[in-house]
Amino acid sequence: EEYLGTNPDSPLAADYYWTKGQNAFAEEKYEAAARYFEQVTLDYADSESAPGALFYLAETYYRMEENHVAQAVYRNFITTHPDHELIGLSRFRLGTVLYKMESYMEAATEYELLADLEPEGQYSPLALFNAGLCHQELEDWPSAIGVLIRFQAEYPDHERAAGIAYQVATL
Repeated sequence: EEYLGTNPDSPLAADYYWTKGQNAFAEEKYEAAARYFEQVTLDYADSESAPGALFYLAETYYRMEENHVAQAVYRNFITTHPDHELIGLSRFRLGTVLYKMESYMEAATEYELLADLEPEGQYSPLALFNAGLCHQELEDWPSAIGVLIRFQAEYPDHERAAGIAYQVATL
């Protein structure tokens, strides 16, 4: 760190702070992790580490349950890195944060958008199911039923698909 203090433009700096952030995150030292990830995103925005640092900055705030900050950082990541390999997880987490904030309509929109953009994506089945839960929270029964039927049709082999018929019947 002493070297980086006198040589902040060193090509090693972004990787150093990225690694420090990853280590702090792994040790569940989220405040320290946030500082390191933020430093990478602000001071080394053009580095290869910057997109990952921005995503993990959002994850750090998610883990600290600072939902308003987490949702802003996830939105920033989605906007600035729409083709990144972590975009599906980022969209899913944004929906989850919005759900926790009781912004059910926004959460449903994010979940359904993920399922629309990445129908074969790892997080899409659960996102679509969660969109149905959001509509239930809103007591928007026609939308809840529609999304759950879509879930069953698009992901018939998913572990949650078996109980959908009963769930729809109770709505």
